[in-house]
Amino acid sequence: MKVKKSYNKVLSTAVILSMVLGPTSALADTSAFKDLNQAASWAQGGIMEAKNRDLMKGDNNGNFRPKALVTRQEVASILVNILKLEEPNVQVSSYTDVPPNAWGMRAIEAVKNAGIMRGDGNGKFRPNAPVTREELAVVLVSAIKADTIGKGGSLGVADAGKISSWARPAVQVAMEKGLLRGDGKNFNPKQNAPRQEVAIMAVNLANALQQTPAPAPTPAPTPSAETIEAKVESVTDSAITLSGKSYDLSSDVRDLLNDKNREALKNATIKVETKDKTITKVTYLELTASGQSARSGEKKFSDNVVLDGGTVNGDVKVKGDYVSLKNVRVKGDLEITRDVSRGFYSYKVIVDGKTKVNGGNSEAVTFESAELGKVEINKRDVRVEVTGSMKTDEITVLDNATLVADSDITLSRVTVKNDVSSIEVRAKITTLEIENRNTRLTLGDKARIDKLILASSANVGDVVKNYQDVKGRIDQVSYTSSSGSSRDRGSGSSSSSEVTYTKSEDSLGTIYKDVRISGSNITIKNGTIKGNVLITSGSKDVTLRNVRIEGSLTMTASNSTTLDYVTVTGQTILQ
Repeated sequence: MKVKKSYNKVLSTAVILSMVLGPTSALADTSAFKDLNQAASWAQGGIMEAKNRDLMKGDNNGNFRPKALVTRQEVASILVNILKLEEPNVQVSSYTDVPPNAWGMRAIEAVKNAGIMRGDGNGKFRPNAPVTREELAVVLVSAIKADTIGKGGSLGVADAGKISSWARPAVQVAMEKGLLRGDGKNFNPKQNAPRQEVAIMAVNLANALQQTPAPAPTPAPTPSAETIEAKVESVTDSAITLSGKSYDLSSDVRDLLNDKNREALKNATIKVETKDKTITKVTYLELTASGQSARSGEKKFSDNVVLDGGTVNGDVKVKGDYVSLKNVRVKGDLEITRDVSRGFYSYKVIVDGKTKVNGGNSEAVTFESAELGKVEINKRDVRVEVTGSMKTDEITVLDNATLVADSDITLSRVTVKNDVSSIEVRAKITTLEIENRNTRLTLGDKARIDKLILASSANVGDVVKNYQDVKGRIDQVSYTSSSGSSRDRGSGSSSSSEVTYTKSEDSLGTIYKDVRISGSNITIKNGTIKGNVLITSGSKDVTLRNVRIEGSLTMTASNSTTLDYVTVTGQTILQ
């Protein structure tokens, strides 16, 4: 990869993705785009300058589509133009979802080679996916090669908690350097960027780079610099042997590669960068060594092989049984592979990418005091335990599993996908979504769910196997609509699964919970109840008129109940 323009100096001119800042250049050839008048007035100058400087282009019909969302493929092309990156002469993309005839295929390869944009960890780039503001922050900070170490903890925006963990350091740096701004209160990390705003960003970034003095040419790498992938043969506190050759260890890797970690690193596959026969960076690590089951009377995982300390600037795969990771930062993905059939333990592990639990068993995959991005659980009947503390964006469950967390931990979001037939939860969860109506959920003693989202056709009593015992620990039940959004079932005075009416209701509408009617001289009219109805024993003179009950109706003879144009699809029980 050859860079024709320097961009590694901190930019002195702010690059602001904001409606209030436009480029300083005059508007050129306003007839160039047929739909220019559809752009905001503050964006029209930037759109035309971006076009005239070949930073962004329109479509084949002469339109710019100013309010269309910018895709990842378009961002790659824009960065290639601004940074003057050389596009490699390749015929096939390194990403499985980028076809050879994709117009931006070579631009995607160029930004990948430059380390500015990368895929999702599963071999895909998602070229046509809209780019979000937090993704833009990561891309811009990568483009200027700003240091993000130690950043991400001082985000002065109200919605800092909504920023993904992998993006927080870049968002803080981007805001500190004026590359991106919020709206005065929020950063809006998940908001997609329209083309008219990115046009302004592109022009200002290009202007800033032009104002940056070019440094002296970077000398070509010396022959002694190389990347090596090999098996670990031996390691001490000062050296490591790979493929029969000994390499010194720089201070940057000695926390990871040392005599203390010798057993865990035995026969590991490692990928490293070296200079002058000294290892400067570890970019991949695959652990194959195994420990033993804890002896009787000993603490669980006490006989695991332990990798303690250090940073891997890429992916880590665990293939051995009884492995512990402690105080390790993984800047790529962490995968517990299907080779793992026995307990895995981690302590104070930070994972910038995805954490993939593809192995393990009922003996538990345990994360203590972890900071994880997105977590995927995809091993049948595995038990995943969370202790101490936990920071994660989302846990996605792809196969039957048990999820356990300490009582003082609340998991923000757990999504149970379609192929899961059963899941047991012993944790506090803010939002638990179950996509398949046929999935069966068991809530354990520690479980409490703030919001349970079910498929539109599901019945909460069927999905939650022990519903009658645990319904008091489900604060809200919602159901997905055909559009994929969720809606609450129930209104007024309600518990987690029941609505109570103590006075008349002339326009009931549709109620998606069980209904309890308690009181005297109550008339409920005009609506549908998609649940069971109970008229309590102390109620008097209750009238239901023009009501459909898609469940059972329970009442007593003393209720003096009047049913007028009432349909009951379930049982009518007179107690």
